[in-house]
Amino acid sequence: MAPEITLTAGVAVTGAAMVAQQLPPLLRAIASRRWARAEGRILSSRVVGIEEGLSDVKSAAPVVRYEYRAAGAWRRGDVVRWDGFGYRAAIDARLRYSTGQRVTVWYDPARPDRAVLEPGASPAGIARAAVAVLVLLGGIMWSASIVAST
Repeated sequence: MAPEITLTAGVAVTGAAMVAQQLPPLLRAIASRRWARAEGRILSSRVVGIEEGLSDVKSAAPVVRYEYRAAGAWRRGDVVRWDGFGYRAAIDARLRYSTGQRVTVWYDPARPDRAVLEPGASPAGIARAAVAVLVLLGGIMWSASIVAST
């Protein structure tokens, strides 16, 4: 196999892996906007720092445990956002979720143990999935152009 084909195939495979990693959380985030709602309560909350990507940008993310009642039973969850993006300032995260606070919990009626505090996809999550798709398509198109020119 020519080195160009190997390289372009590698780009396509990398794109496919990126799509496989990014698409499920994005689809779950989009679906969560239509899930059932329940009142919940924050059981514990702390803030951790996160390094984002290749930059030195740090953000703060809440690590939260909460309880809610769904499908006739008390349940516990710990997912704040499906895409995992945090808050730019630790104070924003601390103010957003404090122990004992009442919150709205969105849960999947088909799987009531699956819940989230912030439903929907963030712009950053959508952008990350879009980049993955572009890498995949770019690798496929690049491979096709090399094959067609040989």
